[in-house]
Amino acid sequence: MPVNSTKNDLSHREWEKGWHTTEIIAIASAISGLFHDLGKANDLFQDKLNPEIKGKRFEPYRHEWVSLRLFQAFVGGSSDQEWLKQLANIDEDLETQILQKIVVDNAGSSDFNNPFDTLPAFAN
Repeated sequence: MPVNSTKNDLSHREWEKGWHTTEIIAIASAISGLFHDLGKANDLFQDKLNPEIKGKRFEPYRHEWVSLRLFQAFVGGSSDQEWLKQLANIDEDLETQILQKIVVDNAGSSDFNNPFDTLPAFAN
C-alpha cells in the first residue's frame, strides 16, 4: 500500500514567524467590525431587520459602502498614528465633526472619489 508523503518542506517558516502580529490583527479586525456596524445604524437598514414591517424599504446605499465612507471621513487626511490616537480618545465633539465633514465634503458633489485612494497604509 503506497504511503502519502512529500519531500517538500511544508513548515512555512517564512510566514509563520508572524505570531507576534496576532494582537495587531485582532485590533484591526475589531476596528473594521466597529466601522462596519456603523453603516447599519440607520432607519433603512434597521427596518430591514424588523419582521413587523411589511414591504422592505429601499436602501439607496448598502451598509458596507456607508461604513467605508464613515471610516474615510473619520480618517480624513490623517496619518495612521493620528487617526488611531483619535479613535482611542473619541468623544461626542469628534463624532459631530465627522458627521459635519461628511455633509460638507459631499454637498452637491457628483464626483466619485475612491476611498482607497485617500487612506493611509494601515487604514487601507
